[in-house]
Amino acid sequence: MTENRRKVVVTGIGILTPWGRGINLFWENLLAGKPVFKEVSVNTTPLPSKLGGEISEFNYEKSNPLFERGNKFCKLSTIAGEDAVKDAKLSPSKQDFSKIGIIGGTALGHPTIKQYGDMIDPIKSQYIYSHVAVGLICVRNKVKGPTFTICSGEASGSYAVGWGLEFIRSGRCNIVIAGASDVLSRTAYLHYASLEELSPIVEAEEKCVPFDKERNGLILSEAAAYLILEEVEHAKARGANIYGEIAGYGSSHDTDSSLGGIDPTGKNLELAMEYALQDSLLDKIDIDAIYAAANGSKKLDAAEATSIKNLFRNRLKDVSVSSIKSIAGESLSAGGILNIIAALFTINQDLIIPIVGFEKADQGLDLNYVSNSPRRAEIKKVMCNSVSYGGNNVSLIVRGI
Repeated sequence: MTENRRKVVVTGIGILTPWGRGINLFWENLLAGKPVFKEVSVNTTPLPSKLGGEISEFNYEKSNPLFERGNKFCKLSTIAGEDAVKDAKLSPSKQDFSKIGIIGGTALGHPTIKQYGDMIDPIKSQYIYSHVAVGLICVRNKVKGPTFTICSGEASGSYAVGWGLEFIRSGRCNIVIAGASDVLSRTAYLHYASLEELSPIVEAEEKCVPFDKERNGLILSEAAAYLILEEVEHAKARGANIYGEIAGYGSSHDTDSSLGGIDPTGKNLELAMEYALQDSLLDKIDIDAIYAAANGSKKLDAAEATSIKNLFRNRLKDVSVSSIKSIAGESLSAGGILNIIAALFTINQDLIIPIVGFEKADQGLDLNYVSNSPRRAEIKKVMCNSVSYGGNNVSLIVRGI
C-alpha cells in the first residue's frame, strides 16, 4: 500500500430514520439527545419489549407501479439511495454510469410476505429477495456498473462501504452507491429476544444505555441510509461537495463464538480495528474518537470495550468513545452507515454525540466515554465499528478533507 492509491470520499448522503428524512434532521436530533423510541405497531406479544424506532410516515412515488408494489424495506432503501444520488448531484448525462456500482446491505431484508391461502401474491413475490432493493435503486437511477447485496447481519452496511472502497481503489468504479436498510418485524423482535439481547433482559425499565454498568439490552429501530463514495479527483473535477474521506477498512470473524453469539474476549474485533488502521496507513495515535457498535447488550458492549482497551492501552484517555444507539437505537445493517454519517458531522463540527443515560462503566472497562451531553473537541479521524451476532466484525476509519 502506498500514498499514491486512489482516495475515496463521500459526496452524497441519503437517510431515513424515525425522526424523518434527511441528514440535518438526523444530526439535529442526535445533538439534542432525543431518542426515537415509542411503542411500535409490530406485534411483540408475549415479549415484555414494546418500544422501537419506527418510521411511520414517508413520501414515495405512488405513480410508479414498479415502486408501488414494493414492501417497506424496498421503498425505504430506494428513497435513501435516490436521495444520496440527488445530494451528490449525479446525472446520467454528465457521468459515465457504467463506472458506477451499487452495494447494498441488509440483516433481515423484508422477513414477511403477504399470503392468500396457500398462494403467494405473484406480483409481490419478487420483492421477497433482499437484492430487490438494490435492483430498484439501479433501475431507477440507470446505474450500469456492478451491483450486489451483502447479507452479513448487523455489519452488512459497513461491509458495503468497505467493498465500495475496494471497488474504487481498484479502478473498477469511479463511484459506488453504498448503504443498507432494515425494518422492524415480529421476526426481528423474536430473534433478538431468543438471543436474550432485547431490552428489558430482566424485569426493568425498557431503555438502551450502551456501556453502562446497569444496561439491560438493546432497542430495535428502522433506518435506511446510503452514501455516494467517489474517487477524490473525480469528485473534485465535477465540483462535488465533499463530506469527508473513508480512509480505511478492516474486517474479521469470531471463529470462537457460537452461532448468534459474541466472542467475550473481543480479540477479533480488535483485529478488525488493527486491519482498518493498517489499511488507512494510520496509527493508534491518529484516532481521536470511536463510534462503537455497542447497543446496550451485556455481552457485546463488554467485548467491544475490552477490544478498545487492549488496542489503545496507554492512549485510552485521549480517545473519546461513544455510541449513538442510546438515541438512534439498534438499526441493524444501517447502524454502520449511521455511525459514518455521525462521524462525518463530528469531524466537520467538532462535536461528539453522547451516550444518553450513561452513569457508570463496568469494572475495569472505564474508557473515555462521552456521556449525556455533546463533547466539543478537535476531531480529525474517527473509527466506526460494526459487529454482527454470529461473528462478523467491521471497522472503518473516517477522516476530514
